[in-house]
Amino acid sequence: MKINYNDASIKHLMIHGIGSKCLDEALVLSSSEVAISDVTERRLLVNLLRRMPVETLYHFSHDIELPYNEVFSLIKSSFETKEKFLDVSKMIAKHLFNQGVTKKIDSGLLYVAYLKHILIDDQEVDAIGIFKSEKPEMFLKLGYSDGEYSLASEKGIGNISKGCLIVNIDSESGYLVSLLNTGKKSDVKYWNEDFLGVKLRNDDYNRTNQIIELCGSFITSNEAIAKKDKAGMIDQVLSAMTIGDTTFEKIADTVFKDKTVKEQFSDFRNQKSSFADENLNEHFSPTSENIEKQLNLNSATL
Repeated sequence: MKINYNDASIKHLMIHGIGSKCLDEALVLSSSEVAISDVTERRLLVNLLRRMPVETLYHFSHDIELPYNEVFSLIKSSFETKEKFLDVSKMIAKHLFNQGVTKKIDSGLLYVAYLKHILIDDQEVDAIGIFKSEKPEMFLKLGYSDGEYSLASEKGIGNISKGCLIVNIDSESGYLVSLLNTGKKSDVKYWNEDFLGVKLRNDDYNRTNQIIELCGSFITSNEAIAKKDKAGMIDQVLSAMTIGDTTFEKIADTVFKDKTVKEQFSDFRNQKSSFADENLNEHFSPTSENIEKQLNLNSATL
């Protein structure tokens, strides 16, 4: 399943100021939508969407029940009653502001956009984007008056440092969510966990990545495996994932034939909480487009 943003357009846009709650900075909520020209819309869409992943997808979740996830409930309300978008965007901004409880969280601008013409495998759907820019950029503005040119510095929005795009499909399972952040541990907790409450979707693409990452990390870090054997074991992982439908257990049995190494691999997996999910044991179809890329990255470290 892949997202296509090429024909996206903005139906509604709100911008709010998110100060650092920890530093007693203010939350500044806009009272009306932002009006933009067609040219500005296209430039803004490029800035908002150009770094958004199109294949590694997430979904909203909650330990009790999905409706307890605040952002999920707000997004669901907006998709179902579009006239409430202004109010929904304010509640999303307040929820994000309340997560800024440490000095590591930067202030910034929050963009909440209702998007049309998003394609999911050629199916056209609506989406809601939530984006945060934290480091404004300065640019030079050229002016002309009475036969003279002038230059002035002005502040621009800068690059988007964190973002998510919620696609209006599969709502019962927490929607389809594309996610962007810096990857820092503090940002993952702030944006992924505390604010959004999202988890990786249990699909073939993500499961392929997870299993390759787990096997590759184990092979490259295990000192009991001779260096001369590591590249061959990684090749075996690749081969085991190119035979069609399979399971994690079958791949492990194929690659780790030595009993001691297999036991070490089992312990290694149990120590990695992100790989303890029992869904990894289900049948799946490895996705060929990311197998070579992932394994080549692991091979390069040997």
